[in-house]
Amino acid sequence: MRKRIFAEIAADLEKKVRADAGYKLPSISELTEIYHVAYHTMWKAMQVLIRKGVLSTAPGKKIAVSRHLRPDGADDLATSTDKLYAIVKDRIESGDYKVGKPLPKIDYFVVSENVSHRTVTRVLRRLAAENLAYRHKRRWTAGPHPARSLPSARLKVTSDAPVVLVLYYDQNDWSASLEYIIINAFLNPFINELFNHRILIEPCFRQTGRELEIGVPTGMDEIIARAKALGSRYIGALTMGIYPKEEELQNKIAQMLVLGKPVLYFDSAERGEWLTRRLLSTKKNFFRLHQDERSAVELALSALTREGHRTIGIPKTAYGGWWAQRRTDAFEELARQQHPHVRIVTTVSDESVWGFDKVRGLHEFTTSIASQAGFTEQVAPDDAPALGRFRKLLVEKAPSLSSLLLEHGTTAFVGLNDRMAREYYFWLKALGIDIPRQLSLIAFDNSPESTFFPISTVDWGFERLGYLAAHIFIGDLQVRADRQGNIPGVCRIADRWSIGRAGDPADVARLLRM
Repeated sequence: MRKRIFAEIAADLEKKVRADAGYKLPSISELTEIYHVAYHTMWKAMQVLIRKGVLSTAPGKKIAVSRHLRPDGADDLATSTDKLYAIVKDRIESGDYKVGKPLPKIDYFVVSENVSHRTVTRVLRRLAAENLAYRHKRRWTAGPHPARSLPSARLKVTSDAPVVLVLYYDQNDWSASLEYIIINAFLNPFINELFNHRILIEPCFRQTGRELEIGVPTGMDEIIARAKALGSRYIGALTMGIYPKEEELQNKIAQMLVLGKPVLYFDSAERGEWLTRRLLSTKKNFFRLHQDERSAVELALSALTREGHRTIGIPKTAYGGWWAQRRTDAFEELARQQHPHVRIVTTVSDESVWGFDKVRGLHEFTTSIASQAGFTEQVAPDDAPALGRFRKLLVEKAPSLSSLLLEHGTTAFVGLNDRMAREYYFWLKALGIDIPRQLSLIAFDNSPESTFFPISTVDWGFERLGYLAAHIFIGDLQVRADRQGNIPGVCRIADRWSIGRAGDPADVARLLRM
């Protein structure tokens, strides 16, 4: 006679628990989806395992794997209150829940974390006792209560407001950072959060020796003097940019740290990994907020390999420089270490053909090719001979990209930044290649203009870093860094549906040879 369904589920679940000492038991709701049964059936299976001693439970605690079956140090028996408290606290301190903004409603936590209303209320009151949340009317809000926040948040007279000095290498570096869209992802939340707390910022330049159009401190002597003149109004410094000489950057940061206030380095190019607290200061007032190149590449590579891509093409151009080579090297290294079945193929394309200095360089290029192929107002776009000439010219004018498709059989392209990916997108679409059905495409940077193109791209997490940097100076959150002061950006993929299952490269090859 066939076992009843709940008994079969109990037997299968017991087998999984005993086979894996670190098995994490999903919630009952998750298990009902896994086994495709009703909640009542799943509950009966859990009761069977509780009676057998495989699972255990207690008042105020979730059902968990029994202690004698779990490895030492497992925390499955932590109370629901402790777990939810750790989750919400982490989201507040990481900036996922912004200070001064309402927290999700209690019902949200009840549903998403599978806890009771009473547990959520207990957690919120615990956070309020630690000045990490407060109740405003009928909603809970993240961050300290305004009445108990730092005096700087209540100042009305700007002449008495605290000041953060922002240090650049020179005036050109300052102007470039304001114009560089990716850096603005960090600066916008950083400046807005400081201004919202009545904190001013002042630019300073390390480089001296030429006339400046604006009157700001130049050279370390003037910068130090300005900080001392501000007295208690000076609350710290942020340094940005890429310095020609590493020792200049190290000396500048070390001199600012002597003043005893936080000094932050926004390492947008991830070239300052050698800067550590051990090297710079005996105190814990140095923070390095940086781009996490390896995590970003790993994220992009994993997204492609999950969809079955085994041959990935990375077109490069001569203009890319050190950052393009470093990113390519990271792909090749991670493929060898974590995905040995994946092949990374690189080519160097002709910069003069692609016109990467133009936002729509390849669009203009394909338009000119269309004209050469005979596409005019009198010729229909579906004219077979004209279409064949058009594709042939596109393939001939782009031998590096064509070789990735015809000779190597790549099923995905990596644009080392958004601008390069847009160029490839125009070329692929002009050939009639379906993205992502026939070829996948992923890029890096998530620049604002990239939102107009259906190309998935990796976001560096600079917005979150800008928020955290501001709150280090504000002092209302415990911003966590490692022992050497490093705070990496948390990367994510802005999914715009250009990544799909790996297609058959033969289909693309046949299309290009038509």
